[in-house]
Amino acid sequence: MKKTAIVLFLLASLPCLAQTDNTFYAKQFQGTTVGAKVTAAQLACNSNTAIPCIIVLDPSLAVYPVGIMPAKCAQCSWIDYRSGTSFGPAFTVPVTAPRVQGIVSPTAFTDTAIQAAIDSLPSTGGEVYLPVGTYSMCSALPILINKPIKFHGAGQNGTILSVCSTLSSSTSVFLVQAPISTVLVGVEISDIGIYPASGTPGNSAISLDALSGGEVHSIYIHHIATGQFGGAAISSTGAVGAGNGIPAFGSRIEQSILIGGISLPNAGDTMHIGHNIITGSGYSLNISFVPGASSLFFDHNSVTSLGGVHIGTAAIAIHIVDNEIEAAMAGFTGSNGSLVDIDGSSGSIAQSIEVARNSFQVTNGITANGLRVNYAINTNIYGNNFERGATTSCDISVTANAASTLIGTNMWYMGGPFSKMLCDSGASTMVLILGGNGGPLINNNSPLQYVNEIGAYNVVLNMSTDGTVYLYGYRSNPIIWGGAATNTFFTPQGSTGMTLNNTTGAMFALPLSAPAFTTTGSRHYLMA
Repeated sequence: MKKTAIVLFLLASLPCLAQTDNTFYAKQFQGTTVGAKVTAAQLACNSNTAIPCIIVLDPSLAVYPVGIMPAKCAQCSWIDYRSGTSFGPAFTVPVTAPRVQGIVSPTAFTDTAIQAAIDSLPSTGGEVYLPVGTYSMCSALPILINKPIKFHGAGQNGTILSVCSTLSSSTSVFLVQAPISTVLVGVEISDIGIYPASGTPGNSAISLDALSGGEVHSIYIHHIATGQFGGAAISSTGAVGAGNGIPAFGSRIEQSILIGGISLPNAGDTMHIGHNIITGSGYSLNISFVPGASSLFFDHNSVTSLGGVHIGTAAIAIHIVDNEIEAAMAGFTGSNGSLVDIDGSSGSIAQSIEVARNSFQVTNGITANGLRVNYAINTNIYGNNFERGATTSCDISVTANAASTLIGTNMWYMGGPFSKMLCDSGASTMVLILGGNGGPLINNNSPLQYVNEIGAYNVVLNMSTDGTVYLYGYRSNPIIWGGAATNTFFTPQGSTGMTLNNTTGAMFALPLSAPAFTTTGSRHYLMA
C-alpha cells in the first residue's frame, strides 16, 4: 500500500498540513520529460510562499526521460514515487542560514530540533531532511531513530553535525534502536558529515541496537563521513541474550568515509560493506555473527586503519574481495598482528571464507602478517597481491587451528625474503599453482601442487614436520627455493635430471644417477 506523503516545514512551530489545493501531480502538466512537467507544475503553485506547495511524481513518470530538472522553488517539496516507494511524511528541520564567507551557519536551530522532527513522524515512518549548514550538537544526544525513516542531509560536506567534546564516552550521535519485541526495518541515513568539534568524544557516530526480542533489519548507511570518535565510526551493541535483540540483519554500509572503522559483534545474515574509505584508530572492520547467520561481502574498500580487519566467530560464507588493505601508518597493530584476520574459535569455526583479488601492502618498518587464518575451515585464497616490507612477518599465516585451506595463484612483490610467503601449521593446507608459476615455501608443512594439462594434481614441493625437504619437478615447471644466502632455482631437465641455478646461471646439475636423486616416469624427486 502506498504511504500517504505529507510535507511539513518546522519553523518556530509546526504549521498546519499543506492545503490540498496547493498539491499538484506532475503528470497532469505539459512536457515530454519529467523535468519539463515538474517545471510546469511549480509554476502552478500558490503565489503565497508561506503556503507549502507539494509536487507529486507518481509511478507513471518512471517511463519518461528525466530531462533537465528545475531548481526546487522556495516553498516546494517533491514527493517522488517513481521507484514505487515512499518514505511517508517529510519534515525539514528549521534553519535560517545566512551565508558568511561561504560557510552556512544556521542561526535558528536548537539541539532538540532534529529529535523533535523524528518524534513528530508516525510509527510507520517518514523522512527528515537537514539542509546545508553546520549544526553544533552539544546536548539532546543520542538522536534516537526507532521507526523506519530516511534521514538525510545535503551531502557529506554540505550538512555537518559538529559534536561537542563533552559528549560522554558511552553516548553515540545517532542511535538506531529496535523497540522491545519489534523488528525495525528500513532506516536510511545518508549525505551528512558527523565530526567532533575537537578531541575524540562519545562512542560512535552511528550505533545500532535492539532491545529484548527486537531485531534491526535492512539498515542502509551511505554517503556519510565521520571523524574519529571514542569508538568505531559505526558500531552495534552486539549483546545477545536476555534483554537484548539482534542489532544488524541484511544491512548495507556503502560509499562512506569512516574514520574509526566498523564494529558489529553478533551481526545477522546478508551484510554488505563496500566502496568505503576506512581509516583511523581501531579496527577497519571487527565483525562476528550470531549462530546460523551467513553471508558478508566486504569489497572494494580502501583500508588503512591501525587495527586491521577481524572476522570473528560464527562466520559463514564470508567474501573479502577486491580491497586495498594497507599497514602504512605508525602504530599499526593489526588484528593478531595481521592486516586481515580470519579468526574463529574452537567452538565456532569460521567456514567457507573467500579472500580474493585484494592488495595487501606492508610498509617497511611495520611488522605485520598479510593474512592470518585461524580456527577456519575451507578458506580459499587466490588472486591477491602481496607487497611486503622488510619487516613483514608472513604474507599468509595458517595456524594449527585451521584446516582445508586452499591457496591458489597469488602475486608477490618486493622480492625476498621468500620464506615469508607462507607460514603454515594447518591441517590439509594445499597450495595450488596454476600454469607452473612457482612459489617458494620454506619451513612449512604444506604441499605445493601443480595442475597438468589434463587437470591432475601433482605435488611439486613439500616440507615435512620432521625437517625433510622434498623438492619435486614436473616437466618444465621451475621450483623457486629461498636459500640462506641467495635465491636458487631447481629446474627439471626432462629425462636428464634437475639443475640447481642461481641468478647468473647453472651452479651444478644433478644427473639421474646421483644418489640423492630418483625419478619415476617424468617426475623427479630430490630428497635432502
